[in-house]
Amino acid sequence: MESNGEPPTCSNALKPSGTVWQSLNTVAPQTGSPAPRAGEEPPMKIEITDDFMYLHDSNKIIATATQRADDWWWEVSHWPRLFDRSQAITALTITELRCCGRDENDPLPLALREELR
Repeated sequence: MESNGEPPTCSNALKPSGTVWQSLNTVAPQTGSPAPRAGEEPPMKIEITDDFMYLHDSNKIIATATQRADDWWWEVSHWPRLFDRSQAITALTITELRCCGRDENDPLPLALREELR
């Protein structure tokens, strides 16, 4: 980038970035549901308390995570094993992504599943 003696500002220093950005292809596949528009609620939410978590949409509970009374492990519905608290949140997030249309080969759910190993 050539300088005409002006100090770099957002308008003149980043101008070449726009050209590069417009020429790039999408890095990741655009699958799943779109983000909510301004003023809209997301299609699903994960509510978290000290000993209970649940994934829900406006009509029903889709999945739950409950802390076991005798220890710190969490049982997550639709998952065949116990998790720690962070893993339980990750499992609910994967469930949400799958419910929103992302398939099992989508890079995001695949990466999150690796966190559960």
